[in-house]
Amino acid sequence: MIIRKVSYRDYNKIKKLFTRNNLKMISNTKWKKLWATNPFLKNKKNPLKGWIIESNNKILAHLGAFPTKYLLKNKIYICLVVHNWVVDESYRYQSALLMK
Repeated sequence: MIIRKVSYRDYNKIKKLFTRNNLKMISNTKWKKLWATNPFLKNKKNPLKGWIIESNNKILAHLGAFPTKYLLKNKIYICLVVHNWVVDESYRYQSALLMK
């Protein structure tokens, strides 16, 4: 079992994880467009999209991360917003590792 960053090529396996857990995922086209059109990712070849837990070439857990801008006390911060935390039931005891 490994924990690693999400890559574009993971879409189909992440979608299977969603399906196994009775969840729907946006289309691959829309998913890629989220990263391609995000103004905070201009000139980034491989933006951070989140993390997965993987074993034997199967994705068992996913925690998405999406960059956005926040303003606090007149200072701009680029932050990651987590989304789509999905973990197969038998691996949920490992799910906190994605937050680490």
